[in-house]
Amino acid sequence: MMTFGIIFSFSVQAFLFIPLLPDMTDYALSKYHKSTHERVNNMVSAMFNASVNVGNALGAIMGALLNDRIGFRLTADVIGISVFIVGIIYFFTTNSIEAFRQTRLNY
Repeated sequence: MMTFGIIFSFSVQAFLFIPLLPDMTDYALSKYHKSTHERVNNMVSAMFNASVNVGNALGAIMGALLNDRIGFRLTADVIGISVFIVGIIYFFTTNSIEAFRQTRLNY
């Protein structure tokens, strides 16, 4: 079971991180004037990088706490399943399905 947790964790994370920055940028650019295009891109990039790094810090703390309490094997499963669930929620609540279809049509 531990193997599935590790596979889910690493295979789903890429699909979460790759489309997130363009989605954030497109949304922010629709809310601001075109003259602030560069500033909006910089702000969105800063928020994206900050959230990823805060997640890395909190993830290490949570992983260590879970490892102490329930062991490595179950920790890998918990993290893998939680990443998989967040990935599914993100995929269906954003426009990712349409982006996936367009990507398949382009290749």
